[in-house]
Amino acid sequence: MKRIFFISAAVLFIFSCGEKKDPNAKADGKLIFEKNCSICHGNDGKLGLGNAKDLSVSTMDMDSRIQIISYGKPGMTPFKGVLEDNEIEAVAQYIEQLRKP
Repeated sequence: MKRIFFISAAVLFIFSCGEKKDPNAKADGKLIFEKNCSICHGNDGKLGLGNAKDLSVSTMDMDSRIQIISYGKPGMTPFKGVLEDNEIEAVAQYIEQLRKP
């Protein structure tokens, strides 16, 4: 019985020692977008699944984009608390690159 307790405690300890994110680290907006946003917006921002906006034609300014990514809107998940602030900003900057020239 003690052995099971110690093994359980060791496993719990190992899983609780996850790598802490550095909120000041430079985030890869493309990678974060592909992981969190592309399922609805597509890798190129044009998919529009479930009424997701075509980001390649967006005229939204950076601050508005950050607000929507952070707090969501009807039909879109808010990412504040899921992503760090620097990751949200990196995604917003990456979306700027998806716009058609």
